[in-house]
Amino acid sequence: MSKTYKNPPLLEAVCEFRFVVKGDLSTENIGAFYTAIQTSFPKQKKGKMNKLEFHIDAEKTPEENKKNINQDYYEFEQYFSDDEKYSVQLDGGRVSIHRIKPYKSWTDFLPLIQLVHNAYTTHFHPTGVARIGIRYINEIILPSSGFNFSDYFALQASVPSLEENSRQSIFLGALYEQNESRDAIKVQFADKQQGNQDIRAFILDLDYFLAKPVIPLADLDQWLGEAHTNLETVFEGVLTEKAKAVFDK
Repeated sequence: MSKTYKNPPLLEAVCEFRFVVKGDLSTENIGAFYTAIQTSFPKQKKGKMNKLEFHIDAEKTPEENKKNINQDYYEFEQYFSDDEKYSVQLDGGRVSIHRIKPYKSWTDFLPLIQLVHNAYTTHFHPTGVARIGIRYINEIILPSSGFNFSDYFALQASVPSLEENSRQSIFLGALYEQNESRDAIKVQFADKQQGNQDIRAFILDLDYFLAKPVIPLADLDQWLGEAHTNLETVFEGVLTEKAKAVFDK
């Protein structure tokens, strides 16, 4: 069973699907997709994605090259729950489900992932899956008084020629293979710069994704379960019991 906390540090949870589809999504099918998820996501909005194109000519000056910059944007569909804590983004072959803080639980998030996935495959008929990813972005806030890094984090980050106590900030990143290279998990950890001297803040960003598009759609529930379990294992392993106790206050 998944471990839950009174005040989990999660800023945002995201589940993203990238499907292989033929052509553009029709207005009729987009309407049918929205009808299928409308009970859980009754609010409808347009999102905007910026596009920037530029061409550099080595024989031209920087000022002349600035004239070759083209900036534009395109719109995509967004759907929100009543409280706007849950949302869906629909952009061609990409659909993602988001939950912002306060995060409840995986058992609360999973049924909405399944709802959106089923609605997409029913109304857009994708021919394959290019990528599935689950991402958890955590903001871990700790007291600065008497702060000792190793009291809260089971991570090692040192340079042999430098004193560990002289380190002013930290940024770690790594990519690990999972399930015989079928999947991968990206782990990023860094200080968050902020003005409050009474606290220390860190971002722990975990992204578990399908590295090889080899699973059939019928195996989705199994993949999601394995992905969440692996994410949870990494999260629990990074933190000490002292850090976890902060989330239960």
